[in-house]
Amino acid sequence: MGALDLVQFPRMVDALKEAVEVTLEPGDMLYFPAMWFHHITTLDDDPLAVSVNVFFEHFESNEYDRKDLYGNKDLPAVTEARLHITEAAKRILAEARTSVRGETLPLEYTEFALRQAIADLESYADEMAATLQSRRT
Repeated sequence: MGALDLVQFPRMVDALKEAVEVTLEPGDMLYFPAMWFHHITTLDDDPLAVSVNVFFEHFESNEYDRKDLYGNKDLPAVTEARLHITEAAKRILAEARTSVRGETLPLEYTEFALRQAIADLESYADEMAATLQSRRT
């Protein structure tokens, strides 16, 4: 898979612990649910492989990015939500840094607050994942 950027993707180490590795034979087929990370390599000296991607639309066509021919981009609504969350966090932290009795809060404290918020958001995401998992079983 090459060098992993663990700064950009710090949870990749945990994800790799749950990785599933399979070897496909000629004629085999593998299904990946939407948004699943996957990496494929060939075991043969001949690097020729054929891959067929079939994308299913789960929403009305106007919900997708019109320029996304291969279905690789996030939905525009998801991209916008992520942008709003990030911008709101930056604004709130900037306001917090300057509102301590008129003094600037040291950056270490702001970073600490941000990391706590990230942990809270990850817990919230874990709750969502657990809800989805319980619906599947």
